[in-house]
Amino acid sequence: MQLVKAIQRGVEQKATARMFLDILTVTGTAPDSSFMRFAEADSLVFRQIHDLILFAWSRQPAPPPYWMVTGSWLMALDVPGFFPFFFALSPVVKDRDMYLAIRIYEPGEVYERVFRDPAPSDPSENDAWLARAGAAMNPLVCGDAFADSARTSGLSTHDAHYFFNDYLVHTDADSVKKEFMIILKREKLAQSAFEFIGADSIKVTFSLPQLSKPEGKVTVLRAERHQGASLLNGTVTPGKSGIGKVYLMALGEHSDEILRKLQEAALPKISVESR
Repeated sequence: MQLVKAIQRGVEQKATARMFLDILTVTGTAPDSSFMRFAEADSLVFRQIHDLILFAWSRQPAPPPYWMVTGSWLMALDVPGFFPFFFALSPVVKDRDMYLAIRIYEPGEVYERVFRDPAPSDPSENDAWLARAGAAMNPLVCGDAFADSARTSGLSTHDAHYFFNDYLVHTDADSVKKEFMIILKREKLAQSAFEFIGADSIKVTFSLPQLSKPEGKVTVLRAERHQGASLLNGTVTPGKSGIGKVYLMALGEHSDEILRKLQEAALPKISVESR
């Protein structure tokens, strides 16, 4: 693969940029540790991807609750004045440190998977499908039945995530209030010299009781969203803010094995010598 890529590097000036996006599409934001070791030793494109992924992880100085390492988590954001927003967070463990990789979903993608109602191939059926989706997800209510269906829905947690115009995950902790925050940030996007899309930020807050492992299938957390003004096609869309909630649910298979290994690694090593 390296030989093929090396040949491609010399074909034209833009080859490196194309390779960067092509490879990043495959690796996503949570590649295997063996890939990261390989990429770290590379001299060009793979090393750039390695450094970019590490930069994304560096935005998370506060580790998430320990129980999140068991698997991926679906978050369904419900803030008044905004459309439902869905994303998954998957744990990444490197050198005993834990990070969260993000995957954004379109509402239609979640609806067809969770409610087992695939998007129609016949365009004449689109309006009826959209009506069913709107009725099922507006207002957004995520109970145990929704959580059970989401967990076995097969929603992918892999994401190409190009970083340049996408959300980055930040984490923070307040030792006084004893709160943990997950913040999604997307910077202001310039579409042209006179057009732009406003910045967007979403903050999810875990209070002290919510830092313990959830007992139920759905955990409801406080959420805030702030979206800046946009100017597109000569139309100004004012900025807006809102406070709502986010539903946290397990996604796919979960295992306590990684958690057990992390706990063992954190224990002091004691050796006893016999005389």
